[in-house]
Amino acid sequence: NTALTKLFCYSNQLTVLDVAATAALTGLDCDNNQLTALDVSAFQLCKNLTSIRIPSGVRTLSSNMFYGCDALITVELPEGLTEIGSYVFAGCAHLQNLVIPSAVNKIRYSAFSGCASLTEMVIPEGVEMIEYKCFFGCTSLQYVTLPSTLDTIGSKAFSGCEALERITFGGS
Repeated sequence: NTALTKLFCYSNQLTVLDVAATAALTGLDCDNNQLTALDVSAFQLCKNLTSIRIPSGVRTLSSNMFYGCDALITVELPEGLTEIGSYVFAGCAHLQNLVIPSAVNKIRYSAFSGCASLTEMVIPEGVEMIEYKCFFGCTSLQYVTLPSTLDTIGSKAFSGCEALERITFGGS
C-alpha cells in the first residue's frame, strides 16, 4: 500500500513485518515484544520514513533494512539488540539521532555508509568488530568513541569521513 503514512503495531500476534518501498510511510511506532524479526530490506527505499522505534524483541537488524531511506532522521533501537547488519542504514543521508545499545557486539560492513548527517558516534563497550566501510562517506562525522572491547576495525571503516576531528579509544 503506497498510501500508508503511519504504522502503529501493538498486536502481540504479529511476528514478521515487511513494508519495503511503501513510499508514503513517514513513521513507525512498534511496541510489540513478540515481533522478533524484521525481514531483510524490510524498510528499504521507504523514502519518506523520518522516524522509527524498533520493537523490544528484535535482536538483529538484518541487511539493507533501512537502505535508501534518505529522509530517516531518528531511530530508537531496543536494548537487547546484538547486531547491526550490512548496509542497514546505508544511504540514510539525514540520519542524525541514533544510540547504539550496549548489547550490540557486531556492526557489519557498510552499516552506516553514506549517513552524511551523522556528526557523532559512540560505539558502546561490548562491540568487538566494526567491519569494512562501516562509516564510509559519513561526511559530517566529527567525533567517534570506540570501546576497549573492540578488536577489529575493517579497512576503510572511516574512509570519506571528511569532517572527522577526533577518535577516542576505550572511552577515554
